Amino acid sequence: MIDTSKKFLVAGAGKSGIGSVNLLLKTGADVSLYDGKEDLEKEALYEKLYEKKEIPLILGNITKEDVSKFDLLVLSPGISVNAPIAQMFCDQEKPVWSEIELAYQASKGRIAAITGTNGKTTTTALTGEIMKGYYESSFVVGNIGIPYTSVALDTKEDSVTTAEISSFQLETIVDFKPDVCAVLNIRIAVIYLGSFVCLSKIESCCKLTVCAFCDLFFVVIHICSVFFYGFLAIIDRFSVSSCNRCYIKSCLHTSFDLQAVDSRI
Repeated sequence: MIDTSKKFLVAGAGKSGIGSVNLLLKTGADVSLYDGKEDLEKEALYEKLYEKKEIPLILGNITKEDVSKFDLLVLSPGISVNAPIAQMFCDQEKPVWSEIELAYQASKGRIAAITGTNGKTTTTALTGEIMKGYYESSFVVGNIGIPYTSVALDTKEDSVTTAEISSFQLETIVDFKPDVCAVLNIRIAVIYLGSFVCLSKIESCCKLTVCAFCDLFFVVIHICSVFFYGFLAIIDRFSVSSCNRCYIKSCLHTSFDLQAVDSRI
């Protein structure tokens, strides 16, 4: 459920950013758009917006004073959580959402999410075709090329959404929890901390943080050779948030790279 009493700022004027803006406009929320390009063509941008609404734009540099006017930031996939705009929101203790979180708040039905290092798009496309064969209302979204926000309001209680989700987007989710999630071919590099496990680097792009159940070590985990027969690797409870919480149950095959494990193990 989108809280339309809040003032939203969407960062990024690409396909995903436009999708987020249009979703918020359709729900009646107060939304503005930020993009780092000062020479962005405003008229061409407004043409892409719902009912061609001329919403407030912030182009080029953004200040702390600008940030203070908003309640929540929605990041497009191409903008890092470490970008200055995201850090300014965090410094003011304001929520930072990914496009995936925004879409999830507005969508209905069930979600099959696919993430990992390699093979996401192929697996998403194949899984999406399978779902279309079984369910009348089926959507394939995410990094595969169709922003989740562009179809979220079209979903129904009996819909099934197959979503390709990058690890960058998982960094800024809050309540997002798919009904089933597959993790493909991940190499995670982590270091020792003691009371919880922080998955600080996945080989191609990932930063995730997870809670452990007791004193554990940071290790390097190589999750390899995940082959799909429908979903070979299924996580039946998967929830990651900026509050550093993640509960994972899976049938993934794992191996440990002992050379990278802290000497204290």
